[in-house]
Amino acid sequence: MDEGENESPSDFRLYPAFPNPFNPSTQLTFELPTASHVSIQVYNAAGQLIRTVMDDQQNAGKVTAVWDGLAENGDGAASGVYFIRFSAAQVNGPPQQSQKVVLIR
Repeated sequence: MDEGENESPSDFRLYPAFPNPFNPSTQLTFELPTASHVSIQVYNAAGQLIRTVMDDQQNAGKVTAVWDGLAENGDGAASGVYFIRFSAAQVNGPPQQSQKVVLIR
């Protein structure tokens, strides 16, 4: 076990989605300084909500969610550019952050 592995970060930290570009799924990893309600939503380039990946309470520390490349209805999302919006209540740093991912079918 690495030293400091169980310590909470002092600020919200968002890691780059991996892999990116991806097929069929990508990992969305972030760190929380305190327990917080976290929402992760996927939008297409037109700004339409495609999928809510996470919308619940998370403990402090490192958390990884996975977007499986599916839309809310269970259909596979089309190849293209998507924007992942992370928002967490009660965190230090920006309350919302976004990153771009590319799905290749």
